[in-house]
Parts: sequence; structure tokens; C-alpha cells
Amino acid sequence: MSKIIYVFILGITVHFAIVPTCRADAPAQIDTAQAQRLIRLYVENEKPLLAANVDLPLKEITTDDARKRLGVQIFKVTDGHFHCDSFLLHDGKVERIGIGFGGWGVMSIVVTDFNSDQQPEILYAYSWGSGIHRSCLGIWSPDKKNAPTWSQDLCYWMGDFSLRKVNDQKVEVVLDENSPWPAGPAVQEKITLATVDYDKATKAIRVRLAENLDEVHKKSLKVTKTALLK
Repeated sequence: MSKIIYVFILGITVHFAIVPTCRADAPAQIDTAQAQRLIRLYVENEKPLLAANVDLPLKEITTDDARKRLGVQIFKVTDGHFHCDSFLLHDGKVERIGIGFGGWGVMSIVVTDFNSDQQPEILYAYSWGSGIHRSCLGIWSPDKKNAPTWSQDLCYWMGDFSLRKVNDQKVEVVLDENSPWPAGPAVQEKITLATVDYDKATKAIRVRLAENLDEVHKKSLKVTKTALLK
């Protein structure tokens, strides 16, 4: 149940509600073996010619925040035909998130509520590449109809970025020395590439490039009008 707090400031009463951030009806968590069965059915339906005995070794990469606030579980394939593909399980359903082919798949996950509607979503970074390795942004929402719109996408070529959450309405896209892609630009310290936040005027999630970026990183950044919204 929400609590109402009253604060007295210079004779003015301000009240606001503290809304629980955890799902009261969060589903029971499943183990890796159960997840493997569900994901196998998903990929066999996606690719009917796939042999039933294809290897699907999984590693769970769910964050505590995603588990508590959205009741989801996220698994990544660690080897085989679907190496680095990632799958999100929610209310008994399986959804593929990100792209793993030629890269590392989903690498960074944060829970956000960009439009402050108390309906959180997941912002994630993933890397892939067919000829050119790149790291990109994706967003997943359980409420497809009322999810905040996504007006821009960000990709970083020949490198891998991660996400650093400032708060529910602001996330920084950062590059650091732990990037697993060896061909990318050398990084000696953490560099903020961009900020993802919500533009109230346009009612859309936006990407704003960081100021004072050097030319090497500017050339590696690609901002487009499309995004992987699921």
C-alpha cells in the first residue's frame, strides 16, 4: 500500500505518495533447466528446422532490480549455435532481446521509468556485428501499448559501451578500459559517451551526446532514428 508523507515548508504543506517499487504479484523464479526448456521451444518455433538436441547452455544475467521491479528473468546462451543470444522470460513468455551474432549480446542492464508513470522498463546495451563490431542500445517494456516512445538510437562502432544509471529518468552511456573488444580505441579511464533521458516536450526518450568528446570517439558514434524497442 502507498504511504502519504506530509512535509511542511514555510507554511506550505506538500504531500506526495511513496509508491512501492516491487511487484506484489511477481511470479515465482524458475531455474536454468526450466528456462532452457522454454527457450528451446521458442527457438524451435522460430527456426523449425533446428535440431531438437542443439546445445543451449545458459547463464542467468538478471539484475536484482529487474527481478524485483518487473518480475523478469534474463538468460544468455554461453556457447553453440545461439552463442551470446539473450532471452527475457516474463509471465511465462519468452522474448529475444538484443542481438548476439558476431558480438557479446546483452552486456549491461538497468531498470528505468523514463516518463515517471510507475511502469518501469529495461534499458540494455548489447553488442553484435556482421563485418563491423558495434555496441547498441535497446529497450524492453512489459506494456507495449503505453511504453514511452523512443526517438533515437545510439551505436558505437568497434567498441563496447555499458550503462551507468543516475536515476530512473537518466542513464549515462560509458566506455571503459574493461571493454572486451580488443580492436576498439584504447581507453585509459571511463568516458561518458552520451546521456539517455526523457524529453517532456516531445514525450520521447532521447539520446544526447556528451560534450567535449574527442574526434576518435565522435567518429565511432552513430545516432539513428530507429531503435530496438520490444
